Amino acid sequence: GDYTIVETVPANTDVVDGDTTDDGDTVANTDTTDGSIPVTVTAGEVDADNNFENSPAPGSVSGTVVDENGDPVSGIVVTLDDGDAATVDPTVTTGVDGTYEFTDVPVGDYTIVETVPANTDVVDGDTTDDGDTVANTDTTDGSIPVTVTAGEVDADNNFENSP
Repeated sequence: GDYTIVETVPANTDVVDGDTTDDGDTVANTDTTDGSIPVTVTAGEVDADNNFENSPAPGSVSGTVVDENGDPVSGIVVTLDDGDAATVDPTVTTGVDGTYEFTDVPVGDYTIVETVPANTDVVDGDTTDDGDTVANTDTTDGSIPVTVTAGEVDADNNFENSP
């Protein structure tokens, strides 16, 4: 008969599923991301290789750059450094509202780095304690350490610039 194998996907987990052996199922053997695999079992068949691959869901990292008056600062380049010199780190530029965001960030430890304009002092910090590996302390070096967990929205990583 025709059946559907369904995985109860854990929270904050992405899944890729599929029947890796073409065995004549009624529905084509296509990998999907919905946690289900259609199968057709024939008499005496051993329908194997119906596999699920789970991985932690990516998160996001965001914050704001403001001036000493609390007004947004646009055009500031912010980098998400993964600590690996062999990789190219993603960069974004703050919008007119001073915000920046990195999406689809894999689970791991990172450092958010502001490219601080010349003749500018900066105070930086993660203003929401969200269990990062490194404590959320304000510093003046233009960098904020963050730990991204599965599916986390890591917000409030803010920079304040002043002349």
